[in-house]
Amino acid sequence: MTSSYRLTAGVGMIISFLCLSVCAQSAGPEIKHFAADTISFDYPAEYSLADESTDEAHRLILTRKGSSVQLVIVATRRTILRNELPAAIENFTEPLIKKVAIGLGDGKKPAERTPFKTQIGPKEAEGVRLRSSGRSSISGEVIWLQLGLRLVSLSFVRSDADESAGSQLWQTISSSLKVEAPVVGAMKAGVEPTGAKIEGGV
Repeated sequence: MTSSYRLTAGVGMIISFLCLSVCAQSAGPEIKHFAADTISFDYPAEYSLADESTDEAHRLILTRKGSSVQLVIVATRRTILRNELPAAIENFTEPLIKKVAIGLGDGKKPAERTPFKTQIGPKEAEGVRLRSSGRSSISGEVIWLQLGLRLVSLSFVRSDADESAGSQLWQTISSSLKVEAPVVGAMKAGVEPTGAKIEGGV
């Protein structure tokens, strides 16, 4: 009786230990949260975040030591109205595309460009995928969309060897990124008074 009890208890302890080990492995990486001035997102804790924002735009850069992965988030500080959007996209994103393309090119042949679409949270975003033309297998994307009445652009570069790590970072950022409209910008984007005279009596 005592031997059976000890055997059962021992088996139970082994099963509990194995369950704890499996849970620890499936818990996933530690996640950090960034929030400042109407922009917020989650990112894996092993990445470093640099804030190079200016008066015109937020510029947040995520990198990991020993990795080729780099993700840059840029968001205009001012609101972009619908009639301003086409020109804003061209002026805002084209320099980012050129910068990524130069980094991927080998000096002889420009990086290959392919348009594509992806999801940032619930919204669909447009983008350009770039692929290095040299021996180094490096790819990058520049993606843009309007969030919170502001134009947001993301550039994402990594080598094939870091594709798995980069994919994890991208999924965390793209599913959690939120950009809200500034209070002043939202008021300007509202319906303006027509200036018509209001008449009435008591």
